[in-house]
Amino acid sequence: MTPAASEHHHQHRPNFFFRLLGFTKNPLASPDLRLSMVSNFSTSYNVVNVSLVLDVMNGIYGDGNGKSLCSSALIAGMIVGQLVGGAIGDKFGRHKAMTIVMMLQILASIGSALSCQIHVLSSHFTIYTTLAMFRFFLGVGCGGVYPLAATMTAESTSTKAERGKLVALTFSMQGVGYICVPIVQCLLISLLGEDSDSMWRLILGLGSVPGVCLSFARIARRVRHQSHESAYAHEPDLPISEHTAPLLSGSQHNNIDMDGALSSFHDQSDESSITEAVSISPSIADTNSVMALDTLEEMTIVDYIRNESNLIRKLIGTAGTWFLFDVLFYGNTLFERVVLDEAFGQSETIAQTATDTLLISAMALPGYFVSIAVIGRVNPRYVQMQGFIAMAILYGVIGVCFDELAKLRYLLIVLYGSTFFFANFGPNATTFMLPSIIYSPRCRSTLNGVSAASGKAGALLGASFFEPMADTIGDQYVMLICAGVSIVGFLLTYACVPLRTQDDDSEDELAEKKKSRKKERRKSQMNEENVRNGEVRKSYSGYEFWRRRNFSVPSFIDYADSDVESSASSSD
Repeated sequence: MTPAASEHHHQHRPNFFFRLLGFTKNPLASPDLRLSMVSNFSTSYNVVNVSLVLDVMNGIYGDGNGKSLCSSALIAGMIVGQLVGGAIGDKFGRHKAMTIVMMLQILASIGSALSCQIHVLSSHFTIYTTLAMFRFFLGVGCGGVYPLAATMTAESTSTKAERGKLVALTFSMQGVGYICVPIVQCLLISLLGEDSDSMWRLILGLGSVPGVCLSFARIARRVRHQSHESAYAHEPDLPISEHTAPLLSGSQHNNIDMDGALSSFHDQSDESSITEAVSISPSIADTNSVMALDTLEEMTIVDYIRNESNLIRKLIGTAGTWFLFDVLFYGNTLFERVVLDEAFGQSETIAQTATDTLLISAMALPGYFVSIAVIGRVNPRYVQMQGFIAMAILYGVIGVCFDELAKLRYLLIVLYGSTFFFANFGPNATTFMLPSIIYSPRCRSTLNGVSAASGKAGALLGASFFEPMADTIGDQYVMLICAGVSIVGFLLTYACVPLRTQDDDSEDELAEKKKSRKKERRKSQMNEENVRNGEVRKSYSGYEFWRRRNFSVPSFIDYADSDVESSASSSD
């Protein structure tokens, strides 16, 4: 084995951790996967950091209803971002769309860190209002990452068996981002103190670091690519031998633009989106190919969505279950403080609150990696079903035995933390994954965004209604309602999530059959027109060619007869 081959083999060989998760190749060798993982980490960090930041701001500036305002602005922005990000991902390509949403994350994170009171003419904006404005735009950037990261990951590999595992690996960075927030806060509190104005600004500003790193990495990659192209352009021309001269003359005769072909290849390798247009030289493209490309260009995203088979059922299976899960997930986070206060008493310091949050995040984190290990062996539909059932059982036990569990604080913490574990080893991972593998490629990003936006609508509903319901009917009854919602999620998954996903190519096969039938009809129509015009396409073979040639007008027999007559007359 050569040194270059040995280095390539070493780069693609998975380490012990990835082998433990069931990977046969190093998943980090894919640039698209690295991009998706870092962007998903940045999204999760920016989404959850504000809850701890608002506790610090409350001690410095007072409340001012800032918590509800900032949370609502973020969720509203995420709904917009998921819809828009998914659509532009299908329209302009995944990489271009990802660049836009990550740049928006960078600017909004920096703007959030610089929030202050603003007086514009007669209007007065408090620091919470300014922060909510930046959090809305940050939500647009974070929401756009959801469909793009999942779709790019699913399309980064041709190995169908590992597609779901790779999407689950990308999603696991959400858990890493969640656990990083309390760690960063504990470190900054130890350095700057709890009442430091710089501390909360640093927490928010650090959310721009992953995006900045991705930007520098992308610039460095382009510089390397341009240096390789310039080095290739300055290589001395090789002498033309007698064997290569006919090939070059043939290429010049056919007028094939090799530079254009290479540039289009580089564009395709840099952009994994299947919606990028492919440039084909007219001199080497036949009529059927040109007509097929014209037909594809005329079709819009709406047309592709209309042609999606079982669209309503699939949307209920992805968007409906994501809606129900986020009702549970975001509603359940409201009870985190209640459960922790029951178990450990009321937190008196911000550092203690961050420590409690770190405990729950640490209990939930293994669920992400269990999902990665299982989803290659078990269908994602079954993983989602068992997650909903496990959550229903846990919510039911906590709701029925809440008063007794308050006396057994460690058991209460274990049961409550297990709801997050089975959420991550269940619908939290699979609702992110399923839209990227059950929809057709040409509308995958858009429908992924629709499903994700439906989830955030459920999050807004859960965050808005669960707390007032708890104040009215009690925490234990809200837990029982969560159990009921989990059962509904299980039933929707069973009824509407297909067992055979896009990994089985069932949808692509149907689409290809329809496309091939349409091509055959066009081809037969064109050939009939050619026969009527006295032309015969030489693509026919054998008897069919000669039959059509004989019945075409004028016939080669007529030409032969005329040649005989002319020769006879000339001889006379």
